[in-house]
Amino acid sequence: SLTYFWTQETTIFSSSKQAPTWVTLAVESGIHNEITLSDGTRIRLDAGSTLQYPAEFSDDNRTVLLSGEGYFEVISNVDKPFVIHANEAVVKVLGTKFNVRAWEPEQRVTVAVAEGKVALGAETKTQEAVEIIKGQMSTLPQNGRPTTPHSIDIDKQLGWMQREAFFDNVPLHEILYQLERWYKVQFVLEDASIAAEQLTVHIQTQSLEDTLELISGLTGLEYQRTDNVVRLRSRDPLREH
Repeated sequence: SLTYFWTQETTIFSSSKQAPTWVTLAVESGIHNEITLSDGTRIRLDAGSTLQYPAEFSDDNRTVLLSGEGYFEVISNVDKPFVIHANEAVVKVLGTKFNVRAWEPEQRVTVAVAEGKVALGAETKTQEAVEIIKGQMSTLPQNGRPTTPHSIDIDKQLGWMQREAFFDNVPLHEILYQLERWYKVQFVLEDASIAAEQLTVHIQTQSLEDTLELISGLTGLEYQRTDNVVRLRSRDPLREH
């Protein structure tokens, strides 16, 4: 089995004499991006994600920073762990394939493992890290502890790479945030209380118009699109008051 060692250092930068040169990759809305790091690790990034990484890794670790969502295929190196800092979470691996979802508005970080093992813990409480194995997922809520890893359909977690999303009892505002990144639009809810309503929906690669019809049918909301702004409002005028 793999063993993970958590360092006590608070810095994420190399302790070598020459500090590494850091690079920022910001993925535009509406597109995906893929990058291969200096060690051969491949990362696919969803629209709207940002990855910060050193042009060359240091001698003792491989550290990157993620905001958004990415699928990692980490090249194995038992002497140099691969570490991802995502919001307030730390994801640590030796060599494996896994997905990290770390959108700030969702206030949680989710890790789903396709191959190998991954450790997930909070920046401030790494001793409470959990080990996630193939076919499992764990979620770290903001200011909380990682959930007990549980079995999932990994294909659903990776659907975003084919512009496919599975939302199971998820607040409407999270779904709209995903659609904003994919379709380069801005949603405006005329009744803010609707944002928290829970929806279960499967969105496949399709036009924005088809997706809006789907959301409209599930929520009973009317939509009006003007250029890149989509307004959603209740068909029932009584809900406006």
